[in-house]
Amino acid sequence: MRKSLAVLLVLLLGVTLVLALAGDKDKKSNEKPPEMSMGMPAMPTAELARLDVFVGTWSGEELINFPGMPPNTKTKSTIVTKKILGGRYFMGTYKGGWEGEDGKWVDFEGISISTYDPVKQTYREWWFDSDGAASEAQAKWADDKTYMAESSGEMGGQPYQSRGTTKIVSPTKHVMKMEMDMGQGWTTVMEGTYTKQAEKKASK
Repeated sequence: MRKSLAVLLVLLLGVTLVLALAGDKDKKSNEKPPEMSMGMPAMPTAELARLDVFVGTWSGEELINFPGMPPNTKTKSTIVTKKILGGRYFMGTYKGGWEGEDGKWVDFEGISISTYDPVKQTYREWWFDSDGAASEAQAKWADDKTYMAESSGEMGGQPYQSRGTTKIVSPTKHVMKMEMDMGQGWTTVMEGTYTKQAEKKASK
């Protein structure tokens, strides 16, 4: 049950194709991304800058209706997202949990790594958590305020598709909806609201 939830949480931080590119298909197929020394692609500054909206410390409240869990399970979380490795990657740490059926609090932690891949021309994200789960997702901006992530895999021997939609309500508030299809159509399995915490000023 917790492992199933882990698959969903990867898409919170959160994140295939992104931003419409100019030019026709033939031209795009012949173009190569700018290269640095040693043949490495130049940093995709503009695409990475769009992820700045997720940087900071966020308090989350989530409602889960996932098969195998009690209906309307409420979770609380803290997500801290920052730039790493010269700004080429974004690392998010997730700490949260929920009340189990026995009334005891269940802790849950995860780490996400996000970037923009200029070769594949897509946002990519990797997730690792305290349950031992690991997964990869791809994402795109549907518009200036809507970030959509997609993932697929196998759960309990059954294939699934998952999609998460994050709406940027304001610089300090995001709302998210997670949907999953395990062969019987799309169902909303998670909804969350995330509020950015004010930065603490350094004491003199």
